[in-house]
Amino acid sequence: EALANLDRIYASMESWPELANILEQRIKAGGDAVEQVDFHARLGEIYEEKVADIPNAIRVFRRIFDELDKTHEGAIAALARIYEAGENWTELNGVYERELENAAGDSAAADIRAKIAHLAAERLNDPTRAIETWKTVLDLRGEDPEALAGLANLYESQGLWRELVEVLEREFEIAASDDDRVNILTRRARIFTDKL
Repeated sequence: EALANLDRIYASMESWPELANILEQRIKAGGDAVEQVDFHARLGEIYEEKVADIPNAIRVFRRIFDELDKTHEGAIAALARIYEAGENWTELNGVYERELENAAGDSAAADIRAKIAHLAAERLNDPTRAIETWKTVLDLRGEDPEALAGLANLYESQGLWRELVEVLEREFEIAASDDDRVNILTRRARIFTDKL
């Protein structure tokens, strides 16, 4: 009860380091699972946003992420923000994978897979995984401009010319403007001239 009172007082005074200390004590004191998640979420937010203690923010949010509530959207979003800002791409990929496990429906799954494909292609240097992930996005979304463009760029960088031509044909079919169609045809013609 004394800790709860101090929690309210420090929160109203915006005394963040003191409030963080009280929340650490409340976590150590135990309590039900819902309370523990709430204390951790509040503490992580204070560490991340109020006192800029990123290592402790990660520690606290990871406890939610790994143990207390694997579906906690706040912890998932916070870890994604922190890992992206810190350019910790492998950990960010793990957060995206968890997000995917929790995705509700094909649309949400496709959006998360698009993030994973971008990460694999641009940060993790894993073009094979990026290609497979973009293919899955196409299965979920249908002929999607973002996924087709991602595949086209990957096929080009990997020298997979026949696959690139097929994707460009698909891009041509859904192109939004005449300029886009001309650019696609020009790119396709260059491949036939130079590569095939």
